[in-house]
Amino acid sequence: MLPTGATVVFADVDHRRGLCPHAEAYYEEELSLPMFPALTDADVDRVCETLVEVLR
Repeated sequence: MLPTGATVVFADVDHRRGLCPHAEAYYEEELSLPMFPALTDADVDRVCETLVEVLR
């Protein structure tokens, strides 16, 4: 999940780096996987294969 300041919706709001250090630290370390109803089995396979490659 993106920190508020990194989203287009809040582009006009002054969200300087360092205002939310915990959220920013989480964003730097978290892993977002695609999850949505139109995700096909082939998409899931590709995500899994890519994840395995990255974690090696």
